[in-house]
Amino acid sequence: MHTMKRSIRGLLVYFFLLGGICLLFAGCKKEDNGLVFGNEYVYMPQALQSGGINLEYQVPGSLDSAGRNYIVDSVANRLNVILGVSRSGMQDTAGYSVQVSGDADTVVQAIASGALAAVLLPEKAYTLPDAVTVPAGSTSATFSVSVDMDALKAFAGKKVALAVKISSPSRYQLNDSYSETIVVIDVDALHL
Repeated sequence: MHTMKRSIRGLLVYFFLLGGICLLFAGCKKEDNGLVFGNEYVYMPQALQSGGINLEYQVPGSLDSAGRNYIVDSVANRLNVILGVSRSGMQDTAGYSVQVSGDADTVVQAIASGALAAVLLPEKAYTLPDAVTVPAGSTSATFSVSVDMDALKAFAGKKVALAVKISSPSRYQLNDSYSETIVVIDVDALHL
Protein backbone atom coordinates (compact mmCIF):
# COMPACT_ATOMS: atom_id res chain seq x y z
CA MET A 1 0.00 0.00 0.00
CA HIS A 2 2.78 2.46 0.94
CA THR A 3 4.69 1.64 -2.24
CA MET A 4 1.62 2.31 -4.32
CA LYS A 5 1.09 5.72 -2.63
CA ARG A 6 4.76 6.55 -3.19
CA SER A 7 4.49 5.60 -6.83
CA ILE A 8 1.41 7.74 -7.34
CA ARG A 9 3.04 10.65 -5.49
CA GLY A 10 6.18 10.22 -7.57
CA LEU A 11 4.17 10.27 -10.78
CA LEU A 12 2.25 13.36 -9.68
CA VAL A 13 5.48 15.19 -8.84
CA TYR A 14 7.00 14.10 -12.15
CA PHE A 15 3.99 15.32 -14.19
CA PHE A 16 3.84 18.56 -12.20
CA LEU A 17 7.52 19.29 -12.88
CA LEU A 18 7.19 18.29 -16.52
CA GLY A 19 4.17 20.58 -16.89
CA GLY A 20 6.05 23.47 -15.25
CA ILE A 21 9.02 23.03 -17.56
CA CYS A 22 6.70 22.97 -20.59
CA LEU A 23 5.05 26.21 -19.43
CA LEU A 24 8.44 27.80 -18.90
CA PHE A 25 9.58 27.06 -22.44
CA ALA A 26 6.21 27.97 -23.92
CA GLY A 27 6.33 31.37 -22.18
CA CYS A 28 9.64 32.37 -23.74
CA LYS A 29 9.56 33.63 -27.29
CA LYS A 30 12.57 34.24 -29.46
CA GLU A 31 11.45 37.83 -30.00
CA ASP A 32 11.72 38.53 -26.24
CA ASN A 33 15.52 38.42 -26.26
CA GLY A 34 15.61 41.64 -28.27
CA LEU A 35 13.26 43.56 -26.00
CA VAL A 36 14.63 46.31 -23.79
CA PHE A 37 13.49 46.18 -20.18
CA GLY A 38 13.54 48.61 -17.29
CA ASN A 39 12.33 52.12 -16.59
CA GLU A 40 14.39 55.13 -17.58
CA TYR A 41 14.90 57.23 -14.45
CA VAL A 42 17.61 59.80 -13.76
CA TYR A 43 18.94 59.82 -10.18
CA MET A 44 21.96 60.46 -7.94
CA PRO A 45 23.66 57.15 -7.04
CA GLN A 46 25.09 58.69 -3.85
CA ALA A 47 21.53 59.11 -2.50
CA LEU A 48 21.47 55.32 -2.23
CA GLN A 49 24.66 54.96 -0.15
CA SER A 50 22.65 54.32 3.00
CA GLY A 51 20.61 51.62 1.26
CA GLY A 52 17.72 54.00 0.69
CA ILE A 53 17.19 54.64 4.43
CA ASN A 54 18.12 58.32 4.11
CA LEU A 55 19.82 60.45 1.49
CA GLU A 56 23.10 60.81 3.41
CA TYR A 57 26.44 60.42 1.66
CA GLN A 58 29.24 60.16 4.21
CA VAL A 59 32.60 61.80 3.47
CA PRO A 60 35.02 60.20 3.87
CA GLY A 61 33.21 57.10 2.64
CA SER A 62 36.13 54.86 3.42
CA LEU A 63 39.49 55.20 5.08
CA ASP A 64 41.34 53.28 2.35
CA SER A 65 42.23 54.86 -0.98
CA ALA A 66 40.11 52.40 -3.01
CA GLY A 67 36.87 53.68 -1.47
CA ARG A 68 37.81 57.34 -1.23
CA ASN A 69 34.95 59.57 -2.39
CA TYR A 70 36.86 62.85 -2.45
CA ILE A 71 40.00 64.43 -3.89
CA VAL A 72 42.14 66.96 -2.02
CA ASP A 73 43.44 69.75 -4.26
CA SER A 74 46.24 71.21 -2.11
CA VAL A 75 47.18 73.83 -4.69
CA ALA A 76 43.65 75.29 -4.90
CA ASN A 77 42.98 74.52 -1.20
CA ARG A 78 39.77 72.64 -2.12
CA LEU A 79 38.17 69.37 -1.09
CA ASN A 80 36.37 67.97 -4.15
CA VAL A 81 33.61 65.54 -3.15
CA ILE A 82 32.78 63.17 -5.99
CA LEU A 83 29.09 62.96 -6.90
CA GLY A 84 27.27 61.70 -9.93
CA VAL A 85 24.16 61.38 -12.01
CA SER A 86 22.98 58.12 -13.55
CA ARG A 87 20.13 56.63 -15.56
CA SER A 88 18.40 53.32 -14.99
CA GLY A 89 16.95 51.09 -17.70
CA MET A 90 18.48 49.25 -20.61
CA GLN A 91 17.27 51.46 -23.44
CA ASP A 92 19.56 53.16 -25.94
CA THR A 93 21.96 55.51 -24.23
CA ALA A 94 21.11 58.90 -25.64
CA GLY A 95 22.86 61.85 -24.04
CA TYR A 96 21.10 64.02 -21.49
CA SER A 97 21.78 66.80 -19.00
CA VAL A 98 20.48 67.84 -15.58
CA GLN A 99 20.54 71.05 -13.58
CA VAL A 100 22.51 71.00 -10.29
CA SER A 101 21.83 73.15 -7.23
CA GLY A 102 22.30 73.34 -3.48
CA ASP A 103 19.33 72.96 -1.14
CA ALA A 104 19.99 74.35 2.34
CA ASP A 105 16.34 73.88 3.39
CA THR A 106 16.66 70.08 3.28
CA VAL A 107 19.63 70.17 5.67
CA VAL A 108 18.00 72.70 7.99
CA GLN A 109 14.86 70.55 8.23
CA ALA A 110 16.86 67.35 8.84
CA ILE A 111 18.86 69.03 11.63
CA ALA A 112 15.74 70.57 13.22
CA SER A 113 13.92 67.21 13.24
CA GLY A 114 16.89 65.46 14.87
CA ALA A 115 17.39 63.20 11.85
CA LEU A 116 20.82 64.69 11.10
CA ALA A 117 23.59 65.34 13.62
CA ALA A 118 25.57 67.94 11.73
CA VAL A 119 25.97 71.67 11.13
CA LEU A 120 24.85 73.34 7.90
CA LEU A 121 27.82 74.17 5.68
CA PRO A 122 27.31 77.77 4.46
CA GLU A 123 26.68 78.11 0.71
CA LYS A 124 29.65 80.48 0.38
CA ALA A 125 31.96 77.60 1.46
CA TYR A 126 31.34 75.47 -1.64
CA THR A 127 30.73 75.62 -5.36
CA LEU A 128 28.70 73.39 -7.67
CA PRO A 129 28.42 73.18 -11.45
CA ASP A 130 25.18 74.62 -12.83
CA ALA A 131 24.58 71.52 -14.93
CA VAL A 132 26.00 68.10 -15.74
CA THR A 133 25.91 66.52 -19.19
CA VAL A 134 25.99 62.78 -19.75
CA PRO A 135 27.26 62.08 -23.27
CA ALA A 136 25.54 59.75 -25.73
CA GLY A 137 26.69 56.18 -25.20
CA SER A 138 26.93 56.60 -21.42
CA THR A 139 24.37 56.19 -18.67
CA SER A 140 26.20 58.23 -16.04
CA ALA A 141 28.68 61.00 -15.36
CA THR A 142 30.49 62.35 -12.31
CA PHE A 143 30.82 65.86 -11.01
CA SER A 144 32.18 67.42 -7.83
CA VAL A 145 31.10 69.76 -5.10
CA SER A 146 34.19 71.81 -4.37
CA VAL A 147 34.57 72.84 -0.72
CA ASP A 148 36.98 75.46 0.62
CA MET A 149 39.31 73.65 3.04
CA ASP A 150 39.83 76.72 5.24
CA ALA A 151 36.05 76.89 5.72
CA LEU A 152 36.06 73.19 6.67
CA LYS A 153 38.88 73.64 9.18
CA ALA A 154 36.72 76.21 11.01
CA PHE A 155 34.35 73.31 11.81
CA ALA A 156 37.00 71.09 13.45
CA GLY A 157 35.41 68.52 15.78
CA LYS A 158 32.09 68.61 13.90
CA LYS A 159 30.30 67.17 10.94
CA VAL A 160 29.01 69.59 8.30
CA ALA A 161 26.30 68.95 5.75
CA LEU A 162 25.06 70.32 2.47
CA ALA A 163 22.39 69.04 0.12
CA VAL A 164 22.95 68.72 -3.62
CA LYS A 165 19.97 68.36 -5.89
CA ILE A 166 19.54 67.46 -9.57
CA SER A 167 16.52 68.61 -11.58
CA SER A 168 15.11 69.23 -15.05
CA PRO A 169 16.57 66.31 -17.01
CA SER A 170 16.67 67.14 -20.72
CA ARG A 171 15.64 63.56 -21.44
CA TYR A 172 14.15 60.71 -19.38
CA GLN A 173 12.21 61.03 -16.14
CA LEU A 174 13.61 62.23 -12.80
CA ASN A 175 13.46 59.78 -9.89
CA ASP A 176 12.21 62.23 -7.27
CA SER A 177 13.09 59.87 -4.40
CA TYR A 178 16.79 59.90 -5.27
CA SER A 179 17.27 63.30 -6.91
CA GLU A 180 18.94 64.81 -3.84
CA THR A 181 21.93 63.82 -1.73
CA ILE A 182 22.86 65.12 1.71
CA VAL A 183 26.66 65.26 1.77
CA VAL A 184 27.85 64.80 5.37
CA ILE A 185 31.52 65.66 5.86
CA ASP A 186 33.31 64.46 9.01
CA VAL A 187 35.90 67.24 9.22
CA ASP A 188 38.19 65.48 11.72
CA ALA A 189 38.21 62.20 9.77
CA LEU A 190 39.70 64.01 6.76
CA HIS A 191 42.84 65.03 8.71
CA LEU A 192 43.13 68.34 6.86
